Amino acid sequence: MMKKLIDSGYLGKVYNIQMTGFSSQYADASRSLHWRQMPEISGLNTLTLGMWAEVLHRWFGYARRVTAQAKIHIPQRRLSGSDDWSKVEIPDTIGIVAEMMSGAVTVMHFSGVTRFTGNNFCEIYGSNGA
Repeated sequence: MMKKLIDSGYLGKVYNIQMTGFSSQYADASRSLHWRQMPEISGLNTLTLGMWAEVLHRWFGYARRVTAQAKIHIPQRRLSGSDDWSKVEIPDTIGIVAEMMSGAVTVMHFSGVTRFTGNNFCEIYGSNGA
């Protein structure tokens, strides 16, 4: 439905896109390393970035330019069922700014260590609507 609305010109020329995906899944430093934090199991997937990137590309095409800042806030976690510790290799937080091929500026922010968050969202602002 969104693709149909965008393609029909409902928004007009899209200027700005804001995507936020916050959770507290990794906020508790005493919790064991989750399998999604293990590159050998999960690949280099970071939080919900891949899912949102697929949506963004489907609706607006690819990015022309991208810059990002990633941070691992809790650098070590205990391995599940063990007293051994492991280095965390997948970021807890990532902020991204991109310019889409269409010229729209996109700001994305994802974090797994944000307590007391609201809903995840995607906001799109164009010359004719939002």
